[in-house]
Amino acid sequence: IGRSLSEKTVETNKVSYVLTLSGFETASGDVNVLIPGGTLIDESNNPSVDYNVNLGRIDTIKPEWKVEGEISYPTLDNNKAPVTINIKGTDLFLDETKSNLKVEDIVVTLNGNDATGKITKNLSDKVTGTNEVSYTLTLTGFDTASGIVVVTIPKDSLEDESQNKNEALEIPLRAIDVIRPEWKY
Repeated sequence: IGRSLSEKTVETNKVSYVLTLSGFETASGDVNVLIPGGTLIDESNNPSVDYNVNLGRIDTIKPEWKVEGEISYPTLDNNKAPVTINIKGTDLFLDETKSNLKVEDIVVTLNGNDATGKITKNLSDKVTGTNEVSYTLTLTGFDTASGIVVVTIPKDSLEDESQNKNEALEIPLRAIDVIRPEWKY
């Protein structure tokens, strides 16, 4: 956290400073300013005592979604197996009750096109923990559809206590092709 102090202003029985704090784009938390005792001395040589100013919580950092662990894929021998993606929302001051992620908001594309009707999406119930919320997303239908798949978790689907909201998370999957070729006569 950066800090700067202005020139002092002296009036009758009063000395004033302006303290400017900066750097909250990359740091968040409860902010307290301690003015140490002895920094102010009156005409009788009496020192001041410690003075603590609680500025409260400052939070400008957005919560974010991340893929947790490995993504599982169907195989040629088990082409009905789902793609399974564990996603976790995290933030220093996450209010897990404000995750409004719904399966219908998650966008899945197949070869650059909307995969609705080809790929089925299911989202587990929300699991909450300290400063985090998790879901498991499963995708099925790869026994009849194959190609390049991209999953997008929508913007503003996760909110922290300071009303900061997430950016969208795009999850490109590897090309999925578990459909065996067939000979035709």
